[in-house]
Amino acid sequence: MKTTKLIAAALALVALVSFTAPVPSYSAAKKTTAKKTTAKKTTAKKTTTAKKTTTAKKTTATTAKKTTTAAKTTTTTAKTTTATAAKPAALTGLTKTRYVKLSLEEPYTGKSIPNTTGKVSVKTCAGRIGVGAFGVTFGKDVPQAKVAIDQDFSGSAGKIAASEFTVSLIDLNNFVRKTDEKGNKYTVADIMASTQKFWLEANVSNKVKPGVYSGKISIYYNDAEWDMIPVELTVSKLALVSSSKQCAILTDIGLGDEDVTEADYGDFLSAVVESGFKVGTVGANEETAAAAFEEYGKKGLIGPAPVTVYAETLNVPDPEVFAAVEAVRKQTKVNNVLWFANICPQGDATVRAMGDQLAMMKSRRLRTAVMLDKDVDLEPVLPRIDDIIYSVDTDYAKKLMSGALKRSSSKWEWLWWDVSEDIAKNRIYAGIGLWKAGLDGCMPVLWGSAAKISARSVMTAAVREGVDDTRYLTMFMRYLREVKDLKRAKDADYLESCEAYVNNFLAKDVTAVTYDQLEAFRAKLESMTLDLMSRAK
Repeated sequence: MKTTKLIAAALALVALVSFTAPVPSYSAAKKTTAKKTTAKKTTAKKTTTAKKTTTAKKTTATTAKKTTTAAKTTTTTAKTTTATAAKPAALTGLTKTRYVKLSLEEPYTGKSIPNTTGKVSVKTCAGRIGVGAFGVTFGKDVPQAKVAIDQDFSGSAGKIAASEFTVSLIDLNNFVRKTDEKGNKYTVADIMASTQKFWLEANVSNKVKPGVYSGKISIYYNDAEWDMIPVELTVSKLALVSSSKQCAILTDIGLGDEDVTEADYGDFLSAVVESGFKVGTVGANEETAAAAFEEYGKKGLIGPAPVTVYAETLNVPDPEVFAAVEAVRKQTKVNNVLWFANICPQGDATVRAMGDQLAMMKSRRLRTAVMLDKDVDLEPVLPRIDDIIYSVDTDYAKKLMSGALKRSSSKWEWLWWDVSEDIAKNRIYAGIGLWKAGLDGCMPVLWGSAAKISARSVMTAAVREGVDDTRYLTMFMRYLREVKDLKRAKDADYLESCEAYVNNFLAKDVTAVTYDQLEAFRAKLESMTLDLMSRAK
């Protein structure tokens, strides 16, 4: 493997939210029974009183009639208001597909899905990015067509801004899209007889209410809407919390490399953010570290940020240069950084030489990290190391994921692997593989200059799906614990069945689990979590 500078970007942790279903309260109107009056003999005076009473009754009846009429009017108005509020906003322009033929696919496998509805359907929950994949064909060439989502989605529960949706052309698993001067995202494609494949992402915040939302993807040719594709987004009742695991994407692209400009580096960090990650690594050499920190801060990225200034060599940091770099870091408010020593030591001699780097870093009270591509004895320098990143190919990582070994280290420990090798493994290693191993996080790696593009790709999206799997597990475990703590006999059997289901699934060879099995597992987790949330109230 390459032993060059790394850049990492760790997944943004979604803010913790508590889901509380509204409980409607209704009070029934009480019926009143009119009392009957008994006729009595009366004097003229009493007759006069009776007339007054009759007049009063008529007045009361008239008032009651008016009240009833007003109530009916109020009810009618309320119904009209409700109907108006629930009615989705109408789309402007085309409302039906005219020319193109639409084909549907599973997002990560490419498996064909029967097109029975004529629309792209995406299902997700609040707090995550839902995805869809589709293909478009047409009998004649339509060159350089603009494909975009530029109208809000709407439904009975409200609206979702068009800016929360992104459509991209898929080119060798990379997402190809552009941004106009107003910040709107779109893609350009040649619509033709052969299928052009596209990727749809819906960034659903925790503020979005559950329900079905409708919208469209517009296809423009010669600056006019030429065709459209209907889209249906279904948002479930669950709102995900952040994962108990961390994720960072590493790459060997760094500011200061001969073929990497400041614009290249900035674009890579932008791609990291667009892909749903909020923590990036500062990749640079000593001369460019200040500029790298500044660029990092501009993108709104946060810590813990891996810093790879000294990852390429065994050079011991110069104290003065080191102090200058630290000063810039503090100015940019990039807190909680993770300093990498020389990566992937290949033997005892390298480990000993790396010890001087670690000693210098620890003298500054910094958090240090070592990355391994094979099993190496780190005992001589172990006290100076805070974090260890293990390749999935090391015996240690394999035994953890297989269940043959239980983690006992007090160090921060991570998994790493090459993102370009296998889409399915990206989700597994970042998700149930990491969860079963019991490690703190993962650092999937993007190698080479292609990383500038592949940070926007099916490969990194699969990593995000794995992280979302750990978010579902995190939320399930949270409410499982809450219901357990209630110690109610009526919950015992249900809790046992929930735990048994999850344990049996994770007892499998997790590296061989299929996409369909993962989707079914996630759906079951969501169902059980919603039930547990209801029981925890």
